[in-house]
Amino acid sequence: MAEMVVPLSTIEDLSKQWLEEMLSYKRGCRVTIITWSVKIPEKKDGYLSEIGFVNTKMSFISSKYTGSSECEAGGNKQINTAAGNEECVHLVVKLMPKDSRMVELMKSGDLGRREVEFYKYAGTEEFRDFCLRSGLPHPVPEVYWVGLRDDTLTIVLHDLRSVGFSMVTPIEGNSLEQIRCTLRSAAIIHAAGVAHINQHGRHTFDIPWDPSVLIDFTKTGIDIQIKMFAGTSTVATLSALLHHIKDLVGVDVRYPLLDTLIHGDLWTGNVMFSKDNTYASIIDWQFAVIGNPVCDITTLLLVSGGPVAYQKHLPSLLEYYWQNFNAALKKNNIPLSISLQQLRKNVDDLWIYGYMFTTASLYDLIKNKKISEVRVKEIIMFMEEKGHFAKFLHGKQMQTLYSR
Repeated sequence: MAEMVVPLSTIEDLSKQWLEEMLSYKRGCRVTIITWSVKIPEKKDGYLSEIGFVNTKMSFISSKYTGSSECEAGGNKQINTAAGNEECVHLVVKLMPKDSRMVELMKSGDLGRREVEFYKYAGTEEFRDFCLRSGLPHPVPEVYWVGLRDDTLTIVLHDLRSVGFSMVTPIEGNSLEQIRCTLRSAAIIHAAGVAHINQHGRHTFDIPWDPSVLIDFTKTGIDIQIKMFAGTSTVATLSALLHHIKDLVGVDVRYPLLDTLIHGDLWTGNVMFSKDNTYASIIDWQFAVIGNPVCDITTLLLVSGGPVAYQKHLPSLLEYYWQNFNAALKKNNIPLSISLQQLRKNVDDLWIYGYMFTTASLYDLIKNKKISEVRVKEIIMFMEEKGHFAKFLHGKQMQTLYSR
């Protein structure tokens, strides 16, 4: 039945038949759609891909049925009828973007395949059981179906808005509470990646990644910063970074810690929060790669955290991440390979990576009012005052001297 479901080219290609085949594959039994509707967002706010929100009511017969007595809009609820079961399902269907610039980025970075491979893994019992034992059952939305063929991509997930989750990306930065629960979800997924690699090796996620795809985006971001700091000594520092742009986008390889599955673009535009900010579900895994989890941490803190998060509360945030990471590994009988002290040292080394990814995203962040000029300046001043720019540039100078 899975072979009958093929990726869609556009949301307009979505049909009752396609939904029935996809849901039948997910349920493992024949599903009949009673009613369905699709809504396409009027604005692309936060969505780089083509997105459709689908509400369905379906009937099916299953010997595994257990459920409630009514169909509610708040979640996936079932009712028992003479013909079998009925269920309301709320889905988000994600397709290849239409924007030519984004399509080129998707192709050059193999981003579609990365996301498909991640969601295939996230839909496995192995991943679900790991998260359950870790005490966090849903760090990503439930996966219904994923498919990639040529230039078509389709990912179908549970629409978490139906159970009260929402995306929160204030221009002044997210609250400490939101940063903490995002770090918790990231820690569990990072730990699951360590467990998976230990058991199966790197091959599942080891899709080659060429960071040079970020060079033009990073150049654009530094140019924006140079204009912000016109007339100050900071311009000289930012201009110096431009001369080492290739090394800047690949700086993470200089400071290894451990290898695991990382998100690669972790900011709160890729996170859904529960109403009480106690749960964070991480979405949009196009940049998923085997890498250093600290890259996710520094990116999240700089792109989405207010300055108070990384200037005043960094020790407690890192300890919270490490406790969740450590506990998840212990509960799943995986040996811990890093200490909290090593994590803190690696974060200090890799602020430059977080800066780079923030810079590569800066044009779109400013355009979509996800970051203020004040917050950008706070990031640059933090990097200068803590010596992170100087450390990077000194390293490049020494490398040049030794190579002569």
